[in-house]
Amino acid sequence: MRLSREQIEHYRNFGYVVLPRLLDDDETGRLTEEVRRAHADAFATDERTDGGGIPGRYLPMMTPDRTPLSLSLLEDPRFLDTAGQLVGNVLPTFAESVLFYREAPLHKDAVPGMSGVKLIMYLEHVTGDTGALRVLPGSHHADYSAVLAGWHRESGVWAGEWDGKRLRRQLAGLPLQVLETRPGDVVAFDWHLWHATLGGIDRHQWTVSYVRDPQTPEETERFRRQMAAVDESGLDLPYDPARYPRYAPAWLTTGLGDERHDRTIGRMRELGMVAEEQEAAPSAH
Repeated sequence: MRLSREQIEHYRNFGYVVLPRLLDDDETGRLTEEVRRAHADAFATDERTDGGGIPGRYLPMMTPDRTPLSLSLLEDPRFLDTAGQLVGNVLPTFAESVLFYREAPLHKDAVPGMSGVKLIMYLEHVTGDTGALRVLPGSHHADYSAVLAGWHRESGVWAGEWDGKRLRRQLAGLPLQVLETRPGDVVAFDWHLWHATLGGIDRHQWTVSYVRDPQTPEETERFRRQMAAVDESGLDLPYDPARYPRYAPAWLTTGLGDERHDRTIGRMRELGMVAEEQEAAPSAH
């Protein structure tokens, strides 16, 4: 999987790039079935809550028995190598599926002091009226982002303030690019890119993020602190994390002849991305 120079430059300048038909119809169909089956298995009720973030049902897709296709895509060159070309040396976080059922206010996925790329694919055809991603091109650049952050503190619609009319009025005045996609199309965007959605219809998204491997002692220390801050242990999750963990022990296995995988897992352990209890978890994971 080699991106063109134009695609890489578009990503660097504007913070995103659309990759049409990265998955074919057969793969997309199997992934859709896998996502729907996993959600039906993981969530006991149809209850929907807004919670404190973007309303939706979030589920890790990282087990070789329940979500094998999703797990395989994590290290598929179409995703892993694409991320590397856009960001540099990268480490995978985890694959995840989301059922969104509301719109999302303008926000960014940035983790302070860290760089990464997120690749998403909607499993339904999405348009500007049905939840397609809307991005502010170039808003990943620090100066532009700082201006937006100041504006957002004064005028932004925050998660939890689900006034659709207010959100539409706010977004109508911004130079957003609507990225309409069909199943199989993938959007890659910088963690620091500001984005939003409009239209509250049900839509399934499959996604995986890759973080740039820290290179200096300062970057490494900041990375480790951030990993500790996002530890999900103790959270009251709406699904069983023993059955749908972020990192299944089977995936964390090394010494199976894949040197690239071994290096990745080794580095993730060094940086604290993988907790000891995850590696010692029972095989039901």
